[in-house]
Amino acid sequence: MGSKNNFTLGLILGCSTGAAAMVLGCGDTTHVTHNTVSCDAGVPEQGGSGGTSGSAGDSGGGTDPTGGTGGTRDYGDPGPTEPPTDCENPSTPVFNVAVNGTTLASDSGGDPANVFDDNTATKWEAADHATPWIAYEFAEDETYVVVTYSVSVAGDILADDPRSWELQGSEDGPDVAPEDLAWTTLDAQTDQTFEARYHTRFYSFSNDVPYHRYRFLVTEAGADPSFQISELQFFEEGTPVVSIDDSVSGMGLEQFDYSDGWTGRTVDAMTRRYHGTSSWNNTAGESVTFRFEGSRARVFGVLDPKHGIGSVTMNGVPAGSADFYGSTTVYNQLVYESPWLCPGTHELTITVAGDKRPASSDIYASLDRIQIVP
Repeated sequence: MGSKNNFTLGLILGCSTGAAAMVLGCGDTTHVTHNTVSCDAGVPEQGGSGGTSGSAGDSGGGTDPTGGTGGTRDYGDPGPTEPPTDCENPSTPVFNVAVNGTTLASDSGGDPANVFDDNTATKWEAADHATPWIAYEFAEDETYVVVTYSVSVAGDILADDPRSWELQGSEDGPDVAPEDLAWTTLDAQTDQTFEARYHTRFYSFSNDVPYHRYRFLVTEAGADPSFQISELQFFEEGTPVVSIDDSVSGMGLEQFDYSDGWTGRTVDAMTRRYHGTSSWNNTAGESVTFRFEGSRARVFGVLDPKHGIGSVTMNGVPAGSADFYGSTTVYNQLVYESPWLCPGTHELTITVAGDKRPASSDIYASLDRIQIVP
């Protein structure tokens, strides 16, 4: 069955404030090398890599496993956590359903689970295999009627991108061995290209069958004999949530509008930062504003022992805080969920509060991405 619709979400390398393009804003000191961008932004972000965060706190951030209650101030009511029921034009947001399942792959090289970890910084590589496949099996006997999927390419080698493929489904239950599975082709794409590194494209197709497994079968890769992919996500009927990387700067919709003093930027594809970047500051009063069309914003940041609290406003009204503290450094962590509002144009602002947990040694706020709920 052919695709009935597809749309794209991508990162364009360069520096601009135009609303039409998603652009990595770097001020006046930009260096492009081997398809990566780095920005001279003063002192590198504090902390190393690795480690795990604590459990979720009241504002969605990691908590100190040894205790502590976060910042010392009242940052206002975070607002409703359920969708309003009186919206004139309610939305039907859908989240990726490929979570907590099992990954199968044609090639044992690399880590196939990276394709389903909700982080474009990781990838799966199939060395010397131009037509591999990777499949996802939902937990236990779960099934989902997937009608949209997204494909994200890795951050480095263009020639390893998928070019043509089939998305397939299997109704066989969890007791059927992988080699005995029967597959039905649901969507086929040919001669696909990706505009930039980390680029994500969405594809929709007709389907009314709840499948237990879905498989991404590559029929043609790029020029290299190897293949790699960063992320696959599966969605049921509705409008998928999308993520915008912190590097997408500007004053338009779905762009990070940093204050003049917010200059910290780390670009490091070897870490687990989403898209390999994070943006940070430790000067009280510096802020970033994010304008979007939707009903909710979910903020992902970097947790670290030197990080503090960010105060949050939604449409100019105090709406809680984002806690960036972690006992160890860990990237791409949910630190805040905005109030759930009626769909429309909204404005979220995060300000370095100058506040922190007692265990933290500084007041950094560090952003990784924002997820927009339609």
